[in-house]
Amino acid sequence: MEEAVWWNARDVRAALARLGLNADVLQDAVRAGYLARESRTDNDAPNAPGIYQWNETLRMVREQLVSMGWRRSNEQGLPTVVNPAGTLAICVSSGNETTGIASATPSTKYQKGPCTFDRVEWNAQIEMFPEIRAAVRSNSEGGAIATWTLLFHTARNELRSELSLPVFMDGSGQINRWKERIILPPIPLDGDGFKREAEPDFGPNVDIEIKRRA
Repeated sequence: MEEAVWWNARDVRAALARLGLNADVLQDAVRAGYLARESRTDNDAPNAPGIYQWNETLRMVREQLVSMGWRRSNEQGLPTVVNPAGTLAICVSSGNETTGIASATPSTKYQKGPCTFDRVEWNAQIEMFPEIRAAVRSNSEGGAIATWTLLFHTARNELRSELSLPVFMDGSGQINRWKERIILPPIPLDGDGFKREAEPDFGPNVDIEIKRRA
């Protein structure tokens, strides 16, 4: 499956507009996540910075898009925000060091669980077989068709991010293949009160579906 990568400003704007989005909404969320991370102190738990960064990024994406007519969803235990047509969902994840680099192929920083696997597998099916997408569109009652991932990575001097459509998870549970990648402009960390050096990332690594015993 061929990977499309959009990285110059005009192509990025067009790709995001096609999804009903703009870069400011996504970058504001990435920036807010970083600030939440940096607000932690030595008295927080060791994994607090990564958790706060992930959660605040997710919260800001949801807050901004819900105000634009999108809706929150926690289906299968995976927090997303879904567009008004019910054809697109966005989740949030930390990425490895190649996140936001057009010439490289990134992966999620940590392994994901069965809920994410189901979404990625579905993405792959609808990309390989467009007739499935058409059938679901005509019969859907609002269920999201494609689940995109807002990947973010805190490097030493910048925040890098991209909105990408995952289509493969490897045996270790990491997403490392994408149908489409929209590279967002990096956010410098040498000004605006941002710290220059990133702290270790201990973000959430597995999504687990919990069911009540009968």
